[in-house]
Amino acid sequence: FDEHGGGFDHVAPPTTVSPDAKDFNMGQGQDNFDFKRLGLRVPMVMVSAHIAENTIVNTPMHHCSFLQTMQQKWGLPSLGPRQDSAPPFTEVFTSNARTLDTWPDWKDYPGGSPTLDLTRIGELDLSAIRLNELQLSILNAIREFYVGEPALSSKVIMTAQDAREFLEQAEKLRHRRRALAS
Repeated sequence: FDEHGGGFDHVAPPTTVSPDAKDFNMGQGQDNFDFKRLGLRVPMVMVSAHIAENTIVNTPMHHCSFLQTMQQKWGLPSLGPRQDSAPPFTEVFTSNARTLDTWPDWKDYPGGSPTLDLTRIGELDLSAIRLNELQLSILNAIREFYVGEPALSSKVIMTAQDAREFLEQAEKLRHRRRALAS
């Protein structure tokens, strides 16, 4: 454990850039945490035809590395200083896609068969499944792409059913916009 009572493995969490000193981080986190240190190391497995076989990357990255990668790939604006300083995943990927014969044979994967019965998903009452804060934040980020569209910008999203309806409307609007653009 570190001097603040938090646990970590044999490598202490590194320092980093605060997410946004003026808007997000007012230095008032729990126990005056200032958001200038990353948390525990989290291993990550990435699967892609654009990753060379047996690739292992030891460069420390963090959650904003994903955002930085998407920003670079699609020319998106930055969400703040921590994203700007994050290393992107670019060293993980190659420009040539691997052929299917180099992919793992999942029939030989250890462990039991999946137990998820996809036929029963239709039986769920989506209106009774409340979304968590992360799910809501993702949907609200999607909503930003549709500012000025009353059907989407004014929709209240609280449940999985609300999310499904919102995403279906967003998909229809996306197709309509694409058709108008071509």
